[in-house]
Amino acid sequence: MKIGLVVSTIGRPDALGRLFESITRSSLAPVRIVVSDQDRSGQTLGVCLRWASRLPVLRVPSTGGAAAGRNVGLASLGECDVVGFPDDDVWYAKDTLERACIAFDRWSADVVTGRLAEASGEDGRWRWPRSVELLTHENAWRLGIEATMFFRRSQLQGMTLRPDLGVGAPTPWQSGEGTELLLRGLSRGWVGIYDGSVRVYEDCPVYEPSRYRAYGRGTGRVIAMRDRRRALRALAGPLARASRAALLRDRVGAERGIQAAVGVAEGLLGRTIGRS
Repeated sequence: MKIGLVVSTIGRPDALGRLFESITRSSLAPVRIVVSDQDRSGQTLGVCLRWASRLPVLRVPSTGGAAAGRNVGLASLGECDVVGFPDDDVWYAKDTLERACIAFDRWSADVVTGRLAEASGEDGRWRWPRSVELLTHENAWRLGIEATMFFRRSQLQGMTLRPDLGVGAPTPWQSGEGTELLLRGLSRGWVGIYDGSVRVYEDCPVYEPSRYRAYGRGTGRVIAMRDRRRALRALAGPLARASRAALLRDRVGAERGIQAAVGVAEGLLGRTIGRS
């Protein structure tokens, strides 16, 4: 299968170079890597030029956030069978792309998601199963994240990510664009497969509490659009984490949970609360 990659970046040259380096070691080479560049410093262009002799890199300028950049990149990708949307700060195992394509073939899948792990191989932000699971509207929330998603190109004809969702979007809803696209596809009858052997790596980020609110807003907005039955659970989860942290006298953890819950509530309501 021919696989193409679209990377939307705001300007992380070192991290982008690490992603490119991991792709050079891949057991399956992509036919095209489109970099949607929202960096005005010129550093991304320099990285792309340095790697152009070793990888099929195409840089295109974009604006408007990660989702808008991915849409621009997708339109410039050219012919391929599978599309992946790695973040600019992740990297692949040697067999990531190959295993993703094997899963498409084995299960006649329309979308394949994988496991996000730290450099050590341990799970990062979530505990990811090592098994293979059929994606549903219920488990897509915990088994799908943009950086580990691969889509059958033919199923994306006429479909784009919503540019009003996700990091850098010109709205308060700063997450959820990949989940929304995945849920939209499942509603259309897509066959989705989670395969825990498809590994994508990241440096486990440490966010300020305010970032949890921004991400919570996106989650709440997608729930309001796609699955309102999850509203109470989406609020209860961060509130429970805040309570546990408070019992452990973890002030930062408690604040993160509260900020996430407030953000989810804002997304569900479709408006922000206060001046934050």
